[in-house]
Amino acid sequence: MKNNEHSYNNTIEKMLRGAARGTEYTYSVEVKYDQWNFRVDQEQLVKLGALKQVDSTKPWEIQLPVRIPFKWDAKAEMSKKDEEKWKFASPTEGESSLEQFSQTMDEGNLDFTRKSHTARFNLAFSDKDGNEELYDSDSDNFDAKKVKGIRYSMHQSLPTDFLKNQKPVEWKGDEVNAVAHFGEVKKGQASSTNVLEIIPAKLKRNKILIDEIEEIGDVEKPEKMRLIPEGISLLDERDEKKCLFIYQLNENKIRNEYEILKEIEADYYPYFDVQQEEEESFEKEKENFDTIASEFAMLVEELDNKKEDEIESAQQNMAQYNKILEAQTLTLTRIKNHRIGRNLYKDTVNEFYPLYKEKIFRSLQVVYSITGYDFGMEYYHNDKKTDSKIKTNSNGKRTLEAREDKRKKRKADKEQQEKMKKMTEEARGKYLRKSVEDYLNKK
Repeated sequence: MKNNEHSYNNTIEKMLRGAARGTEYTYSVEVKYDQWNFRVDQEQLVKLGALKQVDSTKPWEIQLPVRIPFKWDAKAEMSKKDEEKWKFASPTEGESSLEQFSQTMDEGNLDFTRKSHTARFNLAFSDKDGNEELYDSDSDNFDAKKVKGIRYSMHQSLPTDFLKNQKPVEWKGDEVNAVAHFGEVKKGQASSTNVLEIIPAKLKRNKILIDEIEEIGDVEKPEKMRLIPEGISLLDERDEKKCLFIYQLNENKIRNEYEILKEIEADYYPYFDVQQEEEESFEKEKENFDTIASEFAMLVEELDNKKEDEIESAQQNMAQYNKILEAQTLTLTRIKNHRIGRNLYKDTVNEFYPLYKEKIFRSLQVVYSITGYDFGMEYYHNDKKTDSKIKTNSNGKRTLEAREDKRKKRKADKEQQEKMKKMTEEARGKYLRKSVEDYLNKK
């Protein structure tokens, strides 16, 4: 939906629809499908709004082939590169249009359950000489007059089942019709039913997944971030100290780091809870893969010499291998995505959390200097405090310079007190009945 309504529609489609009168171009689109059946049960369909309620007279689960392309490549080129009057329009600006824009096309971070991570796309423009350059959404150098070719590439995550599919206790439907199958697809066409063709493809796919998982590696579970100091969260919403703290957070422009860290914690920190379980599962799946690959190769080798009844038994074994490999693909995909998520969590925290803590610390410092209230040491640095020394001459007497410094200090202190008083009044006026969480979450 995001691809059609925003990304695709407001970029290449917008540029072609708004082309200058008389502009001639060729426009081609290639979509690619993968062989994949996913399972959905009635409870999930109710949550998705496809069913009003569970119906025990119908199959509890349905299996559907993916009919959504996982890759989408669109190209448009002017038929005459040197025609000066011909011109494409500019892509539509706006957050929704470029929300899934990416320079890297990182497929490992795709997740169909999260709206902001369902797809990745990028735009590339070529000039009259065929030189291609990726579009930079933040650049001010874009010139539609120079664009003679457009390439739009999109990868999106495919819907997969949640490996749940447990029939409810009150289920009364026909057990024979517990699952309804609605076909398979293979690269955009009906897939083969011959397991001798299917299994090698699935073995290859799973071997790639295994190799990718081992290359990714894993990271240790870090300590949970503290996004709001405990001493602050305990204060009443009308407390002056809390108002001053929020005022300083706003001065330090902390929201960007907060939103990044909060999202990454909600999305990826839970993956650490299943880390040990997944490590054990991964080792088991590698063993199962080696066993199936070896047994399948042996069965194929001996198939020509088997009798009719033995062939039937071998086909049953292969059908079982097929089911195991399909389930294994889901398991390996989940492990891979979780590993990527854990690595992404660590990298993001390492990049943004130190800056976030620094901004918290600076805000606490100001509040402490005004109110004297100690919020705890969790964000404090171990900086050595240095006291200003009074300048003296060789006889130990104050110099004229020292007296002038003291006079200036008294004046500065008075001005500082007035500034702090004004800041406190302004902070109370803005944030008197707002919690830190409300401020950070823009409520």
